[in-house]
Amino acid sequence: MGKFSQRLQKKVMTRGKTHGYCTICREYGKLTREHVVPQGCGNIEDKVIVRVTEYLDAPDKPKGNRSQGGIHFRTVCAKCNSLLGSKYDRELINFSNDIAKHLNHLTFGHVFNKITYRPYRTLKLAKAVVGHLLAANSVEETNSDKPLSNRYSMLSEFVLNEAAPLPEGFDIYYWLYPYKPIKMLRSIGSMNIINPSFRVAGDILKYYPIAFLVSYNSKPAPEYGLTKLNLPSTQKINDTAGVEVSYMRALRSDFPERPEDYEVLLMNDEVCTVAV
Repeated sequence: MGKFSQRLQKKVMTRGKTHGYCTICREYGKLTREHVVPQGCGNIEDKVIVRVTEYLDAPDKPKGNRSQGGIHFRTVCAKCNSLLGSKYDRELINFSNDIAKHLNHLTFGHVFNKITYRPYRTLKLAKAVVGHLLAANSVEETNSDKPLSNRYSMLSEFVLNEAAPLPEGFDIYYWLYPYKPIKMLRSIGSMNIINPSFRVAGDILKYYPIAFLVSYNSKPAPEYGLTKLNLPSTQKINDTAGVEVSYMRALRSDFPERPEDYEVLLMNDEVCTVAV
């Protein structure tokens, strides 16, 4: 118990050595700051970053590592940083800002559509989401040349190869997230202990106004109402596909990292963080 308590008291480190192994391509070199999520998605304010476990215990008084000018991780090389910024991030920014504008219409009493359906370059959108999740890693990973696991290796190749489709077995889901905390949850699983099955499993990125789940060989429980991102198998990088967003309801802000009755949560505390 003592060692566990000591580990929780350690600050989350987002900046390690200036040189190391990139968490996306795994090549050794100078590391750069990667904003998770892009600054264009509103990630520009000073934040305090803590572990999910700490935040769930004391959401009003987190004591963590202060990050100025938004949340950023010094975990990726300049080449991968540039790839995300120049090739993919603009689609994620456009998608996020469109949803935010629509939510603002509701706040100020303007005409409000309960559901929108618009075309986006969803392959670029998917690569941006995956790339930022790969960047939101422990700085300890930059100190070792250990190769990525098979799952993350496939996701890395998906980001690095502009023409690559989402690998077989992976799906990306999204849902409305009208809350301020930015949450990065890697390798997380919520399981029902009465009927043993994963309710939600994969990697999650949440920020105002949207949340994403990158799942592998699993589907979220249907009652959550998550929407699967439209990624046609023949889609090219600049092709568009229709994306539906429902504004009818929002899941609780701590879904799925706070287990409900008869649920258990499986996660790696080192790579599940919250910025507030």
